[in-house]
Amino acid sequence: MNRPLHIIALAATSLAPLALIACAHGESTPAPVVVPSASPPSSAPTAATTTAPTPTETTAPTPTTAPSAPQFPDSYADCKQIRPTASVPSPADLTAARAGDWVWPPVCGQVQGWAGMGITSSTHATAFSGDGKKFLVCGTSSSEACHVFDLQKGKVSERIVDAYPRSVGLAGQPVTDQAPVKALLRRLHAPGPAHAFPYSGDLRVSWRVAPEGHALELTFLALATGTERVVARLPGASTDSEQPVVLQGVTLSPDGAMLEAHVFEAQGGAGTLFQVALVNVHAEAAPLLRDLAAHAQDAAEKTRLEAAAKQAEARGRSFAPTFVDG
Repeated sequence: MNRPLHIIALAATSLAPLALIACAHGESTPAPVVVPSASPPSSAPTAATTTAPTPTETTAPTPTTAPSAPQFPDSYADCKQIRPTASVPSPADLTAARAGDWVWPPVCGQVQGWAGMGITSSTHATAFSGDGKKFLVCGTSSSEACHVFDLQKGKVSERIVDAYPRSVGLAGQPVTDQAPVKALLRRLHAPGPAHAFPYSGDLRVSWRVAPEGHALELTFLALATGTERVVARLPGASTDSEQPVVLQGVTLSPDGAMLEAHVFEAQGGAGTLFQVALVNVHAEAAPLLRDLAAHAQDAAEKTRLEAAAKQAEARGRSFAPTFVDG
């Protein structure tokens, strides 16, 4: 089956690479390769791909005084909902999260209007291998075009330094069209089909943005309690930049064990940068499942959640801890 390839243009103030990312839609449909850029809540998960290591923490929601509305740049102007970094989900938020897709709120930020984004967008790409054990990323490093992570070890296992001549980026030809990268994608059977989010009955993947868009947090949110765990922090743009850090897409690996979330950010004179967070889904979900079990009133539900937490912990040990590339 042909795998869909989606390319999204992104901006930069320098000739730093921009990105394409592979994202697949459907559990049996190959994941798309995105140049950067969900499933109804139920116990039966659906294919998980959506478009548009730092310390972890688990925090239970507490009553707070409603803060003044934070300011967000134009890149978030089309978003129906943005969660500030200090926000705690309200009962209405949790109701919306249960009714929404596996990523809540939906990914919505836009970077197409950034100056120079069209020039560098062709040099970024991401894709999971067909078996979910490897991950290809292009454009996060200035020293090499592309590299492959072994997701069980969390280390680079292969590099392509000269994936394309520099003139290709200026011409806008995607890095995935270059012979060395095309050969690598074939060998990895990439992009692999996206898996369903394995904890859609209990959790959502969520994201929060700091005022002015100078940081972004990726979180796991417990639907029953509102408890939230930060699984990755992306520091975002420097304070002298007019552009924020913008989440462009979230995709699950073919086995559902790892999740990638990619962002673009502007760093003032350093141009536009591309970052990818690779999240160990099972390891990050386990603490929240244990917390849900501790709060469960029904004995059968408590037993189910305890078993799910134990299984998640065991599965999480097979993969590398969460880390950020870029």
